[in-house]
Amino acid sequence: MKLFKRHKKQKGAEMAAPLPKDVKPTGAVKPMAADKPRHKGAVKDVLSGDVLVSSPAKKHYTFILYLCLLIILYMGYLFSGHRLQREQIECRIELQKARAKSLLYSSEKINASRHSNITNEIKKRGINIQEWPTPPQVIGKDETKKHQ
Repeated sequence: MKLFKRHKKQKGAEMAAPLPKDVKPTGAVKPMAADKPRHKGAVKDVLSGDVLVSSPAKKHYTFILYLCLLIILYMGYLFSGHRLQREQIECRIELQKARAKSLLYSSEKINASRHSNITNEIKKRGINIQEWPTPPQVIGKDETKKHQ
């Protein structure tokens, strides 16, 4: 402050005299942006931990801890959801494989139970069985009463 008062007191010839190149006039030029004190960014304060040391933040420690707890729980919830989703996809793949096997086995069963395939298999194994020339007849309840 003393420099500014002294500069205002100087008048006339003293002001007109040029200053040496290495001396800057005080108070005559606005301070440059670099000369102003810089405030740290909010993100930098949070990452460095300076926010927790400041007096306004001390009042809210419990709320900050609560928020941290919520963030941790949310992360756990996301990880468990992803794990369950992976397990569900694996179960669907296993189910598709089981359906494919079931379809294959049922088609083989149907193919093996055809009359022509049965007779071919009997001939291959050399079993001496003859077929009846007439198809079998089904006897129902009504026909059994007539014969008695």
